[in-house]
Amino acid sequence: MKVFALAVLLGSAMLPAVGDSKETEKSGPAWDSSTVVDVTGTVTEVREVAKGNPIEGVNLTVKVKGDELKIYIAPTQFVEMFEVKFTKGDEVKVIGSKVKYEGEDLILSREVQVKHTTLAVRDKNGVPFWKYFLKTVPTGL
Repeated sequence: MKVFALAVLLGSAMLPAVGDSKETEKSGPAWDSSTVVDVTGTVTEVREVAKGNPIEGVNLTVKVKGDELKIYIAPTQFVEMFEVKFTKGDEVKVIGSKVKYEGEDLILSREVQVKHTTLAVRDKNGVPFWKYFLKTVPTGL
């Protein structure tokens, strides 16, 4: 089993503590620690949202108990650093903040399990790890 959470967490251990991530990006969705959910479902669509969009990067549609949920994973470059791939039909487990974005529910992922791999993309306060790994931070998500 690959576990990327440890590498990401150890890398961020030397960074200064950051409080709850209430993003200042007016156009993008903001993490809300009071709406954290844990869902398991089947990937029905994998999308790569283009640069310039507040939810730029890897996005999934996941069927959970008959409902389809939109899930934002992270910028594509960050996901690719860990060689994580998502395909239609994969079963995924996602922990994240369920928020409203453009009138629809969207889960901003904190941790995603696919097959035997766990990818941590945010800390428990919702601060994105990609801020510390990518030279160009696409959004404040």
